[in-house]
Amino acid sequence: MIDRHRLSRLADRAVARECRHSMKPGVAIDQTARGVPDFPGVICTMSPGGSDKLIHCLKCEWCGHSVRV
Repeated sequence: MIDRHRLSRLADRAVARECRHSMKPGVAIDQTARGVPDFPGVICTMSPGGSDKLIHCLKCEWCGHSVRV
């Protein structure tokens, strides 16, 4: 688990790739995806599944882009 001081130091230097605005420490939901084969070896339909958990991230307040830390 990342400590608040390290997360704050990372946020001081981080900028969002999409908009170039600064990023702030935050949390996000890490969601697991599962797939069901429609045609074996060809196409797989993906959907949310499994257990979700909260993770620390850096998030742009302007565009909403987030990066896992």
